[in-house]
Amino acid sequence: MTRQLLVGILVLLSACADSGYSGPRHTSAEDGISFARLSGWQVSRERATLLLRRPGRAATIAIRTTPRQGWSEPRDAGNVFPAVATALRALPRAHVTGPTDVDSAEYPAVAFDVDFAPPGRGHYQRRHVTLLSDTRIIHVFLVAPAGQLAPSRRDLDTIVKSIREEG
Repeated sequence: MTRQLLVGILVLLSACADSGYSGPRHTSAEDGISFARLSGWQVSRERATLLLRRPGRAATIAIRTTPRQGWSEPRDAGNVFPAVATALRALPRAHVTGPTDVDSAEYPAVAFDVDFAPPGRGHYQRRHVTLLSDTRIIHVFLVAPAGQLAPSRRDLDTIVKSIREEG
């Protein structure tokens, strides 16, 4: 009886830990990915970046991908994640924390939290997650004026958990 109970609890815990997303998805053939289509968020494209905006919220989620192959040296966690940290530290008056591992993502991923202040534009916050899929480097980040990031943080986490390479 105790063994059956233990097995039942383990099955329940593993089901709860599943980060899979089974709702509607947005697929971007151009970027080779799909992700959760969240209610109220509108998807558009600006140059090579997907932008997700929700009317009434100051935050924007951006997704940008680049191939891992075709570079002079392999793109892996040992050089991609430090390069992201360097780029984020170059933002105006940036204070960067991280990287921290993102265990809930489908692919190896780290997150950085950034406070920065572009000249004449106020103070902003950014949660930047970088994932390494089999063939792509995927950047997913949430940007908002200081103090307005939190209401969209759960949506960012859902997007990150749901990212899948396509094609």
